[in-house]
Amino acid sequence: MSRRTERYLDVLHVALGPYSRKLPFGGTKVVVKNWFSAILHPFKLLKDVFLFGSRKVDGQLSEGGVWLLAGSKNNLDSLQFLEEGLEQAVFVITNKKVGRYGDFPRLLFHEAIKSIWQFWPLFFQLLPTFGKQLWRHPHQLAFAIGKIRAARKILAHYRPQALIFSNDHHSDMRGLLWAANQLSIPTIYIQHASVSEYFPPLRFSLNLLEGEDSLAKYRRCGSITGKVELVGMPKFDEYHIFRRPGRALRKVGICANLLDNGDRLTAVSRRLSERLPELEFTFRKHPREERDFSLPEVFGVSDPTQEKVFAFLKEQDLVVAGDTSTHLEAVLLNIPSIYFRFHQQKDDYFGYVANGLIDRADSIESLIEAIKAYQRELPEVLHRAKYYNATIGTEWEGKSQELALRHINELLNEGS
Repeated sequence: MSRRTERYLDVLHVALGPYSRKLPFGGTKVVVKNWFSAILHPFKLLKDVFLFGSRKVDGQLSEGGVWLLAGSKNNLDSLQFLEEGLEQAVFVITNKKVGRYGDFPRLLFHEAIKSIWQFWPLFFQLLPTFGKQLWRHPHQLAFAIGKIRAARKILAHYRPQALIFSNDHHSDMRGLLWAANQLSIPTIYIQHASVSEYFPPLRFSLNLLEGEDSLAKYRRCGSITGKVELVGMPKFDEYHIFRRPGRALRKVGICANLLDNGDRLTAVSRRLSERLPELEFTFRKHPREERDFSLPEVFGVSDPTQEKVFAFLKEQDLVVAGDTSTHLEAVLLNIPSIYFRFHQQKDDYFGYVANGLIDRADSIESLIEAIKAYQRELPEVLHRAKYYNATIGTEWEGKSQELALRHINELLNEGS
């Protein structure tokens, strides 16, 4: 296997690898759309070539500095404390849509146009590994081609002091990681949500994980490169004071992810509002969700682009959701959470049920009965999260940001 092929297997690991095979087949219509996206991608790169020429960033960006890389609103929220607490830290975005949240410099990857000719050779080289997933999602390969090359050009020009990631598997981030490692630029990973054994191996200079669960899963992903430190959940620091013991159940949060079935979610929501009219339900979708859901009129709505997840959770007494790290975030506030599948993907993707973090309901009726049981008594559940958050019960509880900053500064001081 060539080194080039090895790199693409890594960059596309999540998009086309083992987990993607467990997702439902979208049908011929989706496949045609994906091929159209793959064909259209080179023309989008050419458009950027005409618009930006040899520029490598859209916006103002100075040489040096510590780059906080963000490809989503979740990334921004997870790394925000570093912008304030780390000298020379600056947000740099990889996704144009993130620009709606602030005036950030955006990396331009149109240098990738010089590698787009590799599409078909790579397609057939990767086909034995990815099989039908590559035929169904060719746009993922098109988006990834030349990404490492373009990232290397950008990094060589601006030469940042270090790169800090909160996503370790998107092709943009994976390309930047490979390029930074080739140029010996320090890389730091801060976990921003629960992880899976389907993720690619950690290849960062410093890996800041939340707890033992994350470390165990990454060990199953492959050998870990770099130093590992367990720092808890930095984004939770400001909210741990809102834990509420001994409360009654009045408010229920219903949380959805990108893979949930909209019709099933609507049906369950309507049944809950009919059978449990005394409760106040609030719906929250994923920050990148673009679908509209037909919800009961009595449902409140939390806008994830305006309200952080912990601000939403501290107003809830119980959470119902499928595969989402919101379960863990709820338990950290001592809020019970119920696993209910709104989809047909892998069961208990994060292992929350298997590890005893949350309870589950397998039908609408059992879900209603579980909620009624919680109406009679809401248990204390914080202790269940110790396996996921290393700082619980220690002197560092509520100080994960301080702990993360200490490890980051140690790495940067070693480099200087």
